[in-house]
Amino acid sequence: MAGGLASHTLLIELAISMRRRSSLLGAGFSLGALAVVDQRTKQLHKRFNDIIHGNVKLEQRSKDCHLFLQGLCEQGDPAKCANDIVANPPGLPAVQQAMRSDLRPNFLNGLASDVLEFLLRAEMGGDVLNKVIVNIVDPPIFWNEFHRAFENGTLNERAQRVFAKVLTYLLKMPNRETTAYRQLASRPSILDKIINSDQREVRSEGYLIKEILSTTSAASTNTADPDLVPGGRHDNDFPDFRNIAILPTADELTSTKKPALRPASLLEDPDGKETRVADYLDNTFRLLRDDMMHELKEDIDIALKKKQGRNRGLVIDGIKIEGQISLSKALLHLKKAKQLRLIQIDCAVFAFEPVLKALQRMPVLPLSEEILFWEGGKQIASPPVVVTEITGPLSRYPSMDLKSLLQTPNSITLDDSQAHRVPGKSFIGALLAKALHMRTKQTILVVCYTNHALDQFLEDLIGIGIPREDIVRFGGRAKPALEDLSVFKMQRERVIRSKADWTLID
Repeated sequence: MAGGLASHTLLIELAISMRRRSSLLGAGFSLGALAVVDQRTKQLHKRFNDIIHGNVKLEQRSKDCHLFLQGLCEQGDPAKCANDIVANPPGLPAVQQAMRSDLRPNFLNGLASDVLEFLLRAEMGGDVLNKVIVNIVDPPIFWNEFHRAFENGTLNERAQRVFAKVLTYLLKMPNRETTAYRQLASRPSILDKIINSDQREVRSEGYLIKEILSTTSAASTNTADPDLVPGGRHDNDFPDFRNIAILPTADELTSTKKPALRPASLLEDPDGKETRVADYLDNTFRLLRDDMMHELKEDIDIALKKKQGRNRGLVIDGIKIEGQISLSKALLHLKKAKQLRLIQIDCAVFAFEPVLKALQRMPVLPLSEEILFWEGGKQIASPPVVVTEITGPLSRYPSMDLKSLLQTPNSITLDDSQAHRVPGKSFIGALLAKALHMRTKQTILVVCYTNHALDQFLEDLIGIGIPREDIVRFGGRAKPALEDLSVFKMQRERVIRSKADWTLID
C-alpha cells in the first residue's frame, strides 16, 4: 500500500511539473491530472481507514505517518472522523504516533496544523473530540515542541492561530484536569504574545484565555450557558460591567461574537435573589450599550461599503487605526503601520454615554423592591410623597370627577382600568404631574426618549392647567409653539457654584 501511494505521489509531482506546460497539451491533460488527484484521494482514504480499523499497521517512518495524517484531513466530516478514531481501538494510538513522528518546523507549520485545524471544526457534544485532542497533546511530546515553536517565533501566521485555538480549547475542557495548560497559558512568553498579536483572531483567543485564567473555579463555567457568561469575547468584555469602556475598541468593533445578554427568565430565577439587583444593573447596562454598538457597527459597515444604507460617515484611506485606543498605542501604530485608514462615523454616542456612566456609578437601584422583588399579595410601600388631598377622595370614589380636585379646565372621570391599574400612559402621567405640582413643593423631572414625545407630554401638562412659566424645556428641536419654554430662551442669571455643588449636579 505504501509503495502504491509513493508511486501516486510521483505521478502528482509529475502532473504539477507538467501543468506548467498545460497550454501545450490542452484540456485533456487537465482532466487527466484531476483523475490522478482523485485516485490519490481515494488511496489516502483507504490508507486512513485501514490503519484505524487495524487492517494495516502504521509504520514508524515519518513518510508513512504523513500519509496517514493526510488521509485524516481528507475525511469529509470532522465529527465523524473523530468518532471513528475513538470508536476503533487502533485509532487513538495511530494519531498519537503520527503526530509525534516529525517535530520539525515544516511539519508544525504544515501538516500538524492541518490536522488540528480540521479536528477543531468538529461540532459535537460529549467527550469524543476531547479524547482525540488530549491524545495528541498528552504525553506532551508533540505539544512541547508546538508551544516552544510559538514562543520562539518559528510558527507561521496560520500555525499561530491554530496554537491559540488549541490552547483555548484545552483550557475550556469540562471534567478534565487543566492545571498544566493554565500554567502554560499564564507564561508571559505565551499570553503576552497572543494578546499582542498582529492577528485579530489570535488576539480574540487571547482575551478569552485571559478571562479563563482569571476564574477561580472552572466548574462554575461548565454548568452555565457560555453565551450568557460575560468576559473574554474581546479586549473590552469583562465580568464586571463597571470595567467596560463606554466607547468601543477596535477589536470590539470587529468582533463577531454575541454580547452576554441575559434573558428575563434568568433575572427572575428565585435562586438568584442575592444577586438580582447587581444582575439587573449589569444586564440593563449591556442592553443599552448593545443598542449603541449596533448603530456604530452599522454605520461602519455602510462607510466601508459592506452593506447598503445612507452613508453618514467619512473614510480617509491611508490610515488603519479604528476605534478607541490609547494615545501611546495610536502613536505606536502610526510609527509601525505601512497603510493607515481613518473612519469617521456619525453616531449619537452622546445620547447613550451619560446613562451608561450613571449605571456604572449606581450602587443601589431605586424602587428595587417594587421592580424586582414584588410578589403577588405583597403590600407595596407608600411613596415618600403622598398627596392625601387627592388620593383620599379618589380611593373612596374612584369614578368621581377630578375637575374640582385638580382644578382642570374640563371634567375628568377615570374608567376602572385607569383608576385601579394606573397603566402609566401620558394621560395618567399628566394627572399625576398636576397633583404633585398643585399639592407639593417637589420639582418634577420629565424624561422622554424623543423630542416628539417630550413635546407631546408638555402640551398635555399645559392643557391640564400647569402654567407655562413653571416649565423649562431642555434639549433641541422643540415645536415652534413650545420654543418659548426652552432653557436657552430664559434670562440667564450668573450663578457661582462650588466644587461640591458641581459634584452633586454631576
